Amino acid sequence: MNNKKAHIFFIILSGLLAYINSLGNGFVWDDILLIVNNDAVRGPRLLGQALLKPLFYLSDTASTYYYRPIQTISYMLDYAFFGLRPWGFHLVNVLMHLAVAVLLYILLQRLFSQPHLSFWAALLFVIHPLHTSVVCYISSRADMLAAFFILGSIYLFLKENSPLFFISSLAFFLFAILSKESAIVFPAVLVITSEVYIGTAKKEASFARGLRMRYGFFLFVALAYLFLRKWLGLGVSMPAWHITGFSAMFSTLPGVVFLYLKLAYLPFGLHIFRSVNMAGLSPATMLSLAGCIFASASLIYYSWRHDKIIFFAGTIFAVWMIPVAAGMFINPDYCAQGRVVMAESWFYLPFIGIAILTVRLLTGYVRLGDFRLKTAILITF
Repeated sequence: MNNKKAHIFFIILSGLLAYINSLGNGFVWDDILLIVNNDAVRGPRLLGQALLKPLFYLSDTASTYYYRPIQTISYMLDYAFFGLRPWGFHLVNVLMHLAVAVLLYILLQRLFSQPHLSFWAALLFVIHPLHTSVVCYISSRADMLAAFFILGSIYLFLKENSPLFFISSLAFFLFAILSKESAIVFPAVLVITSEVYIGTAKKEASFARGLRMRYGFFLFVALAYLFLRKWLGLGVSMPAWHITGFSAMFSTLPGVVFLYLKLAYLPFGLHIFRSVNMAGLSPATMLSLAGCIFASASLIYYSWRHDKIIFFAGTIFAVWMIPVAAGMFINPDYCAQGRVVMAESWFYLPFIGIAILTVRLLTGYVRLGDFRLKTAILITF
């Protein structure tokens, strides 16, 4: 067995050991509305409902902002195979998470050609308990679907200049947006990834020029998606800054990011959903925010010149935190109480950057390529 196959085997096995116990879970919370009581998942005859209606069309109009037809279609496929047996839906969630981790490994290998970095980043991603609220909660499947199509779109885009791969990459981006709205920031991630790939792989000028000429097509898909929402009468969900003031995001975001990072490195007391107090724009908060901005800018500048892997990890983390920052203020009732919303599932995509950055920093101190170390960690988890 070569290293690539062995790495993929360990990633899949580790993910199964971490999350196979979720197969005994039932339907909870939104699962009842989206699956059990939703006739649209019970066969293709109501496919139009999935394509033209918001995700929570059976609920109140406040939920019409969630337009995720790919998520509903995935439930249709689950129902076709498993009926209303919840273990089947949970099995698909687990398999989807494994697919995302394997695709992450393959993409990192293509970008950096560093097997140990790719393996350990994907392994950390697949076993991390912070993803429990995504993998074990069927209604959170949107995050995994979006991640799968996003990683797939990048991989196809970086293939040799081919119309088939390019069109497939655009289609995957469209599927990602139709899985979860936050994927609309993907064009920025694509540009960052492509520029890093051009630099690390030392591609010829014609290849780089061919990639750069195609960036605009992804913006066109994003705009077409927004027009589709408007045509369907769904609108766009906007943060409740009319209640909190725009400055509330800047004063509150550093603390929320710190809390997410704390959960990433100390994953105790996990909750699928929580709310936290908004921070005031005090001099101490402003100083802290300025320090964070300066440190982040310095790290990005330094890493672009000296370490493209750290640059890649840090910038994609920052981009994926943009929809998280907006999502904090999405609930006006909480904002009116001086609180913002946090969901651990929102950190699924930003965590990719954290996993890469963590492994990159550790590789200077620990021999992560040692097979015995791999085996010991696998047994531990």
